[in-house]
Amino acid sequence: MRLLAALLLAALALTGQAVGVSIPNQPPTAPAPQYPPEDLCSIAGQVVNSETGGPVNNASLLLSPTAGGVGSAAVSDASGKFAFQNLAPGTYRMMFSSPGYKTASNGVNDFPLIALERGQKRTDFVYRVTPLGAVAGRVVDEGGGPIVSAQVQLSRFQYVQGRKQLMPAGSAATNDLGEYRLFDIAPGKYLVSATYSRVRPIVARVQGSTTSAPAVPVDPGGGQDYPLTFYPGTADPAAAARIEIAPGAQIQSINFHLLKTRTASVRGRLANPALGDRQSPITITLVRRNSLGIGSPNKSASVDRLGDFEFANVLPGSYALTAMIGQTGKPAYAARQFLEVGTSNVEDVAFSIPPPADVRGRIRVEGQDAPALSNLHISLSWRDWDGSFNSPAGRVNDDGSFLVENVSLDRYDVTVTLPAGYYLKAIRAGGAEAMEAGLDLTRGASEPIEIVVSPRAGQVTGVVQDQKLDRPAPGAILALIPQEKERRERGTFYRTATADQEGRFSLDNISPGEYKVYAWEQIEEDSAYMDPDFVKPVDDKGQAVTIREGDKREIQLNVIPR
Repeated sequence: MRLLAALLLAALALTGQAVGVSIPNQPPTAPAPQYPPEDLCSIAGQVVNSETGGPVNNASLLLSPTAGGVGSAAVSDASGKFAFQNLAPGTYRMMFSSPGYKTASNGVNDFPLIALERGQKRTDFVYRVTPLGAVAGRVVDEGGGPIVSAQVQLSRFQYVQGRKQLMPAGSAATNDLGEYRLFDIAPGKYLVSATYSRVRPIVARVQGSTTSAPAVPVDPGGGQDYPLTFYPGTADPAAAARIEIAPGAQIQSINFHLLKTRTASVRGRLANPALGDRQSPITITLVRRNSLGIGSPNKSASVDRLGDFEFANVLPGSYALTAMIGQTGKPAYAARQFLEVGTSNVEDVAFSIPPPADVRGRIRVEGQDAPALSNLHISLSWRDWDGSFNSPAGRVNDDGSFLVENVSLDRYDVTVTLPAGYYLKAIRAGGAEAMEAGLDLTRGASEPIEIVVSPRAGQVTGVVQDQKLDRPAPGAILALIPQEKERRERGTFYRTATADQEGRFSLDNISPGEYKVYAWEQIEEDSAYMDPDFVKPVDDKGQAVTIREGDKREIQLNVIPR
């Protein structure tokens, strides 16, 4: 959300130039000329702390028209109050940014929508914002001494491409006392881990002056190293404690006592003779894995002209040996190979890097009014994505043909960015269905892919109610979950939305199929709705919907309380 904050600040700095700025106690901007004065609108309200009810001072607000055009900016005063004047009738999205408070987790669509009729003067808008939390502690070594510049990382579980992954959510380094503090943390459950920093700057102090040299790698020595350690003291994230951070919580004493363990060396050779003619060096990386995705830290090694490589001081565990290979005038392609490392050296690893494939195909749009195909974008997502490297992608030509170059030989899901109202109807590779089965390139390039896109996507709209309070549930998180087993692990079939201030929502671009719609007051872990164990306790709270081509369904839901 740093970009959002920058945009808000930029809008405020313009004070009435590119955007119509309306700041309390300052003259309003000139009204839009196409509306008579009696048709212009205004909105005033207060920004408050959702936990304490107290005012939030100096909050940046941006009122952006959903139909496009210039917006209006405001800043809350000491009592949290703000006002926008001389607004054209229409629908606006009110964006918010303030240090120490949560903004939007899933982009601008998380911000509330406000509809203003001609001449409407709204004075009762209350913007409740969630305070962020902090975690602090200390990292020490075997003897209880402080570890300086240790890296402490905050992580949380997310579902990425249908798989539960442990993803970074923030980091900090320890000071000279071994102390750290992670701040501006959104509410939720987190894992905290610490590791010894192997790259440190050299700082010399002579007669009151300080001189710094470039950072250099540090070898702990003795064939030992500090492993990545999760709180309260385990190398396995599945056994780590989850730290629950409530809104505004300040959690102390999350301390680490790091212990060294024996390391090994990994030596091997690239098994591709043709790579010996390369013009640029290849760097390969040893990426630590765990049962929930990719861990850290990573190690890199250069490959000599004979293809030999070596990694020193490798901690025991599961790893992905990865490489990025660049070619002049073409995208780099990736390769990977998995291996296990114990306390003994691993010798003679044969790392085979097969040549990449070019994936060609064509997109066909049903109906008469097809969108500009060159505006579409196609990407191939790794079926067993583990964070090792990015997905290959390509542009679509005006005639619908496309080319994705230098694709590693693996299994992929095909993703196409589509305009509103469209859905991906079919994907075929060599006559075989590939939308749900995926694109299998493990044996080399496939036949040209045919992709069919339909303009008759389904839509589900409605209102979320808070049954206890007998009122709409603004900010509720909606999830449309596919019920077919083969689609449950495919993120492309899910749809999400956030209810506006009136509790209304819209789930768009839906493929035909069987679904259930749920509304949560809060979800602690991003995309947790993709976890059957998360949904099971509230399965009866979802509303079943059947979507056929072109269906427009309207439903009403009760919010699932936190």
